[in-house]
Amino acid sequence: MLPHSHAVPFKPPRNTRTCPYCGSLFPKEPRKKTRCKSCGEDVYVRTKQNIFNSDLLTKDDTLAADFLKGLLDMGATEDDYFRTASDLAAKWGKEPSSPDVVWAVSNRLIMKPPRSYFGGKPDRESLFQHAKMVTFLQARYQGERGNNPAKLLNVVNNYDLKILDHAFRSPGLKIEICTNSCCEKCKSLYEGKIYTMAQLKEKSVLPVIECTNLITEDRPYSWCTCFYGFVGD
Repeated sequence: MLPHSHAVPFKPPRNTRTCPYCGSLFPKEPRKKTRCKSCGEDVYVRTKQNIFNSDLLTKDDTLAADFLKGLLDMGATEDDYFRTASDLAAKWGKEPSSPDVVWAVSNRLIMKPPRSYFGGKPDRESLFQHAKMVTFLQARYQGERGNNPAKLLNVVNNYDLKILDHAFRSPGLKIEICTNSCCEKCKSLYEGKIYTMAQLKEKSVLPVIECTNLITEDRPYSWCTCFYGFVGD
């Protein structure tokens, strides 16, 4: 027997057949999204994530795992997930849900991005770009959860303004609303319209509230893909 200090902690085998909702067994391992015949819930398959000891996940856990995958590309780590889960559990006195954990990880990633991601101390524009991309992932995550992403998309577009403002430092800088990949409503309202930086700082335009580009046909919220384009002074 190994000395106690060198003992390998027990880790249960990874679940590949048990429904994460009701605990019933599938006759064989699901290889793709399937519906449990016992409880009627949709069960999702994620074999390459490591934050859950299971290939079979609930919808909430699946979206959290997919969200974290995007955050890993932006400098987060799986250890960040487990550390954040532990911090929230200590703070709240109960185990946090996966949506709560990944959301906290994403917010920390905006506030304190790892220098290793930038290869050293980042400049201001790099920090704005990083925050913009993480916020974009947050907006996509909330949209996939069935929540309105408009406020987060507004933050994403405002980061673009911060980047332009930092680069040119001109309140008279001319900014065009680009709608080429969005809906006909956005085109009719804003295509080619020009604003100054000062005007957009006072009142932002994007995302377009009237946008009809739905996230999916079965969800009521739009995903406006309009963006600010630099015109000149």
